[in-house]
Amino acid sequence: MFSKRRSALTVQLEADLSLADDLESLLAFLPAAERETFFQFMSHPSGHAAVELSLHLPAQQNGQASYAGTLEWRQAGFLLPEWNLAVSDLNGIVRVTQEKDSLLFMNLEDVRLRIGESVALVEGHVTAPLTAARRGRVHVSIPEARVQDFMHLLPATQIRPLSGRLSGAVTIRFEPEQVRPETQGNLVLDQVRLTLLPFLRPLDVTKGKFVWHGQTDWFVVEEGRLPGGRLTGKGEISRFEPLDMRVTVECTDLDLGPVLMLDDQDERKADQDKKEADGEVRVDVRCECLRYGTFEATQVRASSHRHHRQVDFHVQEAHVTQGQLAGQGTFWLDLDAVSSEPQLSQVAVRPFFAALGHPTDTLTGTLSATGEIEITDWEYWDDLEEWDGQLSVYIRDGIARRIPILVRLWSALSLQSIFSFSLPQLPRVGLAFSSLSGDLIFEQGNLRTDNLSFIGAAVRLDTRGHSDLRRKTVDFITNVVPLRGITRVVEKVPLAGKLLAYGADQLTTLPFQVQGPYADPRVRLRLIKKIVPSVGIL
Repeated sequence: MFSKRRSALTVQLEADLSLADDLESLLAFLPAAERETFFQFMSHPSGHAAVELSLHLPAQQNGQASYAGTLEWRQAGFLLPEWNLAVSDLNGIVRVTQEKDSLLFMNLEDVRLRIGESVALVEGHVTAPLTAARRGRVHVSIPEARVQDFMHLLPATQIRPLSGRLSGAVTIRFEPEQVRPETQGNLVLDQVRLTLLPFLRPLDVTKGKFVWHGQTDWFVVEEGRLPGGRLTGKGEISRFEPLDMRVTVECTDLDLGPVLMLDDQDERKADQDKKEADGEVRVDVRCECLRYGTFEATQVRASSHRHHRQVDFHVQEAHVTQGQLAGQGTFWLDLDAVSSEPQLSQVAVRPFFAALGHPTDTLTGTLSATGEIEITDWEYWDDLEEWDGQLSVYIRDGIARRIPILVRLWSALSLQSIFSFSLPQLPRVGLAFSSLSGDLIFEQGNLRTDNLSFIGAAVRLDTRGHSDLRRKTVDFITNVVPLRGITRVVEKVPLAGKLLAYGADQLTTLPFQVQGPYADPRVRLRLIKKIVPSVGIL
């Protein structure tokens, strides 16, 4: 309708367009900046669309044009560079209108599309989608999808799904001046493989749930599998960048050997070098049976805290070979080094050494120990030659079975006439003892002690010296003190009654030097000391 003084123009347009050929012409009514942004936001259009557009041109010279229309997609497709998503088989309706301030308003109705091999249903609205002032909300329903197809809709975090299926919903919120839209979602996971930490193999989630909103996230693993066993768990992510996550894991039987990626050090370092801020990951573990190599522990309660490039771990409780293990330490990811402060209590010696890969039939008893140990390469955690640090050990109520050093000492003692009255023959089953205790210092392949003490029913052996763990040699001074039977000797000494009152069973000490290989050491008597307390002579 026109008039000479006040004229206006309304245009009604209906068309069936080829998006690849005609979309640019259709968008000619938009400002140039918005047209440019549109093709940055959505490129490589294909398929068809039915268009109904109403364009109103005002009569006033300074008036604004207005428009409203409907775009019905028909097997359309395009690329979303911002999300790195290729959309195909797009069907549905988008209604566009002009709001105040000439802002474009888009409303999505019953939109169905395919991404990769997955289908999604989309609805929602966005104002000014092609400007920095865009705002709105889009809801994406996912009946069933491949993880790979929707990776870019998930939060950007170090925990990344690699494969599997998911279903649920994702909501995308657009806010003005926001670099990347915020997403929230609720997804069911089915046979999903996840990367958790750079030193762990991927986790297969047979059944689980993943929920996130803003910078808060939680997940549940109803049934999962690592290469070393099955587990369940749950966790919460309180911050994505940098990552701040807390996880609780429960398992029945887990073998850590296949789980840890200690042999892929270069790959892990490269992965970590890409991250300026690694964030923090805390893991609490409860496991009925936990194994590593030949070592096995039951009823394990432990925790770890990964931050920067280290993992601090704490074992609150673990049952090992009839006793208990506790302690704490640090695993250095860059170096594969580990430092620990173990605490062993009432552990059966023979099965414990067998669990460490060092079976022995020469020693029995129950072991308690505390100390600090550092190992430069975690792969050699069970090799004493690689240890540096200190252990205080105490073994009670055991038997030393034909240990070469004891055999040589007993042979040397049999040549000393003063002991022929007091020492029994070395039993074939071994020498029983009430305690074996002392401080052991490990340093660059050497073992040193100043106070190793063996107390049996008949004798006490006090040892100091060092051992070369790599060459398997010893250099010890062992003081032998008989603890019974010597009274028959000293009763023949004048003033025997006075001496016996001060403990004659410990009056005589023989020092022996023990040198040479473990299997065949040389033993020689150094010096006989008579220790006589000062007593008055009547």
